Amino acid sequence: MKKEVFMAMYEILAKKGIAGVSFKNPEIRVYVEDWYAASLVPEKIMGYETKVIVSGRFKILVSKFEKFLKPYTPVPGGVSCSHIKGPPGTLGGVVIWRGKKVWISNNHVVALCNSAKIGDPIVQPANSKRVIGRLANFVPIEPHAPNTVDAAIVEPIKPDLVSEEIIGIGKYSGVESATVGMRVIKQGLNCLTEGKVVDVGAMIKVHGYPFGYAIFIDQIITTKMAEPGDSGSLLLSKDKKVVGLVFAGAVKYTAANRIENVMSELGVSVPGYTPPGAISLLFLIPFAIPLLRRLRTR
Repeated sequence: MKKEVFMAMYEILAKKGIAGVSFKNPEIRVYVEDWYAASLVPEKIMGYETKVIVSGRFKILVSKFEKFLKPYTPVPGGVSCSHIKGPPGTLGGVVIWRGKKVWISNNHVVALCNSAKIGDPIVQPANSKRVIGRLANFVPIEPHAPNTVDAAIVEPIKPDLVSEEIIGIGKYSGVESATVGMRVIKQGLNCLTEGKVVDVGAMIKVHGYPFGYAIFIDQIITTKMAEPGDSGSLLLSKDKKVVGLVFAGAVKYTAANRIENVMSELGVSVPGYTPPGAISLLFLIPFAIPLLRRLRTR
């Protein structure tokens, strides 16, 4: 995408009532909160035709209620969790961080929108006193600059507390890039749902943060799959590969961070994931071993 097009999209997103924008050559999709806001959208942006989509306002998906009330041992993904002082969200699942198995969720669920401290207790079920882990790391959400992820990780207080499954789904393995039309599933605090990816690379305005709204770029948009409380759920392909991290929703749509960005920003990997280039490097090993032996004998 040209820098000029990106900046034009960013400028229109700043207007009241505009919920998101996405470039899909030869058009620019503009998500709006209501039909009144549709009148703010020009017929063309930087020479590209615009397509208006009434999505409603995107908001973070924390809840006052929860479904999975009981404690789980070991703790799977897809169940309720919260910062000891925060509202209910979802414990997404297991990722690998610094060689250890940890859980992943959203910043706004377990790091209280940047206000929590590393080491703070995380509880399951949400709003209980049962501490299962500690806040280990999170990506700060910038109120005045584009963000790519709303993500954080929880380190278990004991390794045997970790289950590599997601409740209702089972084990997952590897990563798959989101594509338009892809069928996806997620298990959150509310329920197991299926949906379809309708957009990738979207720039959206997400409300519900203490400072108002934050802008997120390079996001996945799906059909409506999530309700309040589902923030932190892992978005999976039908063959159980990780696609994204659910964090926001509108009347008709759900938004998720691309898992590639989550891994990059947090420094984590998904079980079963092979980084690009790793296969080709492994292929070279049989050729490298004889060379190393020769060097050692010199």
